[in-house]
Amino acid sequence: MDNLYNSAAFCRAAFNHKWKVLCHGVARKGNRGIPACVSQQEVISRKDQVKVKGTVKAAVLEGDEGRPNLIASSVCVCPGPLPGHPVTDKNVGIIGNRK
Repeated sequence: MDNLYNSAAFCRAAFNHKWKVLCHGVARKGNRGIPACVSQQEVISRKDQVKVKGTVKAAVLEGDEGRPNLIASSVCVCPGPLPGHPVTDKNVGIIGNRK
């Protein structure tokens, strides 16, 4: 595990521990449990950054009986070309519009 980054595998291991630890943190985009449907493209130009500011994509990672209801998301917070990728065990509902 990276020193500052979370992963879906780490969240699963923490949840399956005898203390049932819930996790919340930021994950790297590649090979850390962030699905392709959630990832957003990096935006370089300032004009495009303004267009995508505040864009959020989220998905509940299903199919893993060892760690149910893990949520992966992608948030574009500008300025900056890179979207953040939070992974959380928090039991929050995902409500929004589907485009």
